[in-house]
Amino acid sequence: MCASCHGREGLGNGPSAPGVLANFQDPEWQRSRSDADIASVIRLGRGMMPAFGEQIVPAGIEALVGHVRRLGNANAEPAPTDANATPTGEPSPEEESTTPTP
Repeated sequence: MCASCHGREGLGNGPSAPGVLANFQDPEWQRSRSDADIASVIRLGRGMMPAFGEQIVPAGIEALVGHVRRLGNANAEPAPTDANATPTGEPSPEEESTTPTP
């Protein structure tokens, strides 16, 4: 349903797009909208976007917001899994200075 207009990758280039749509991978677009803003547009519609609040349950809308956010991270480096690791997996300078050497 969404990909027909927004495209599989969220670029706004789906085959049924009625015009130029938002590129969900654009960092500026991602920064300029809150999760609540995105959910509201899905639920109520806006401009060319029809309302889907009657067809999609609230949990489904929440899941779609998460999906839109993941599309925005498609080209980003993965976040560190360790609080002291840098995105490359290298220890941070703080961790490096406190890690005993063998």
